[in-house]
Amino acid sequence: GEGEKRGFIQDYTVMTSAFAQATKTVRARHGEDLPMYCVCHSMGTMITLSSFEDFDWQGVVFSGTALVAGPGSASPFGCTCLFPITKCEFMLDAILSCTSTLDPNGPVSPILSKDLLEDASHLEMIKKDPHRFHGWIPNITAYELARMLKRAKDPSRLRKFKRPFTAIHGGGDTVTLPAGASLLVDNAGTAAEHKNL
Repeated sequence: GEGEKRGFIQDYTVMTSAFAQATKTVRARHGEDLPMYCVCHSMGTMITLSSFEDFDWQGVVFSGTALVAGPGSASPFGCTCLFPITKCEFMLDAILSCTSTLDPNGPVSPILSKDLLEDASHLEMIKKDPHRFHGWIPNITAYELARMLKRAKDPSRLRKFKRPFTAIHGGGDTVTLPAGASLLVDNAGTAAEHKNL
């Protein structure tokens, strides 16, 4: 809306609520009896896995499953040598809690276009796209994404996810790591014959 800053997330539940509302609107428009499938990518996989209890999907396709952050999105201050810090969850929680309180708008990590894809012509297209976020992830956004990620990959919740699904992830992805798709396959409550990697 007007006055909103792109890339600034103060409460991740606003995204999950908006997703739920949009899905319910589409369902009401096209009929409750139609089969419903979900296709989600990157952050959309976290949103989907944070709110799946609300939906009766016949199947889901997860693309770029964002359950394991990579150095392309989670290197503090853009320094990949600091990426291992993010693997220590309690340390990351403490850092993000402090920085998001002290300076919510402060920069924590950049997402660089070069980490999204290699094709030069597509990179130029991304740089010119006004609908894409360009720049550094604010501290408050990182904190909220970490909260959503914790909920999305909670093994006790994932065991309750029993819908058929396919998880697709590129091996060269450095923004989110392919280990996220494996984590989903290993922990989801879906019957083995109905989950594919």
